[in-house]
Amino acid sequence: MHKRSPEQIDATAEALRSELAAKIEKYGYTQLVIFPTEDDPDVVKFMYTIGLTKKGLPEILVSGNVTNQGAMDMIASVVSELERNNGQIKLGVRDDLFSVRVDLRDVTSPVARDEYACQAVTMYGEHVRVLQVVWADLNNVLPNEEGYDSAKCVQELLPMIH
Repeated sequence: MHKRSPEQIDATAEALRSELAAKIEKYGYTQLVIFPTEDDPDVVKFMYTIGLTKKGLPEILVSGNVTNQGAMDMIASVVSELERNNGQIKLGVRDDLFSVRVDLRDVTSPVARDEYACQAVTMYGEHVRVLQVVWADLNNVLPNEEGYDSAKCVQELLPMIH
């Protein structure tokens, strides 16, 4: 594997920030998908928004082996509800947002910001808030409920704030 120079890394990071800023300007927010890599093979895939902080809204995180389209649909539904309700949303178990139940959790913390929403923090600073959409398995069972299929429905659960 070819090592990149610090200058190449900086140029790549700047190009990413520029691309994200253009998408946020055009669409109001964008999503970034993080996959396991050769350097970090244990990471569980996740998708998060960047740009909602600019609107005074929390960034949204969806983790696990849900499809990218499924994650984008979940994010779009949460964003739509936040925008309809002036930034307010009912947290906890919900069965009115998607075809499966979800648990909307406020997971805002230094770990959530630094490890799961770092590009949003780079753009907007430490006041970034993070909501996680935890999704049910094919039997509509959530991860904290008995019978959840954690073998087929892998997702990272961040600690909730109270």
